[in-house]
Amino acid sequence: MLDTSSSDHSQSNRTSAPHHSTSPRHLMSQPQERFLRLPEVMRIAGISRTQIHRLVVAGSFPKPIPLGVRTSAWIASEVDAWVQARISAARGRRA
Repeated sequence: MLDTSSSDHSQSNRTSAPHHSTSPRHLMSQPQERFLRLPEVMRIAGISRTQIHRLVVAGSFPKPIPLGVRTSAWIASEVDAWVQARISAARGRRA
């Protein structure tokens, strides 16, 4: 006769913990926001540092996000939206 009590016991003690991936699917499917520092914003927007700051003060350009005491950055999607709005305005289309 086989003694199955030890094997049954070991199986009943197993717990099925939920599987946690290092890259959850819900995060992978959404575009990830990223920060842009001033030199990259200048390159993307095609305008100078001074003009960016003038437009920010006037409320015509996205405001930077403070990252530290002396560090700030722009949200890439906001800068991209500004560029697209300028293109649309120049071509006579609504943004």
